[in-house]
Amino acid sequence: MIIRGAVFLLGAQALGQLIARLFHLPLSDAVIGLVLAFSFFLVRKSVPKDVETLSDGLIHILPLLFVPAAVGIVQYAGVLKHSWLALSTTIVTSAVLTMVITFVVFRFIEHHAMRHSS
Repeated sequence: MIIRGAVFLLGAQALGQLIARLFHLPLSDAVIGLVLAFSFFLVRKSVPKDVETLSDGLIHILPLLFVPAAVGIVQYAGVLKHSWLALSTTIVTSAVLTMVITFVVFRFIEHHAMRHSS
């Protein structure tokens, strides 16, 4: 049922918000909630069907979630005009680092999976 999936995901985010506020963590409640949900899936060794169904539906409307970011860019165009070099450098650097780290983690997992399957 989709409602149970939504309750699970919103509950994970709420728990993330509680943890972030209790421990004064400099992380987003959504990030903490995502880590908690992912940890739950790892321990369970599967994603609950309700969460999978909801996630499949959300993937189709994912582009709509970028609309607020685009509105923010337009709203703060003046700030961006003065800081474009620093922001561009940060975005490119973080994108490259993300790709490199993803590659390294993928190779690490692939190496260990090959070793354990033999």
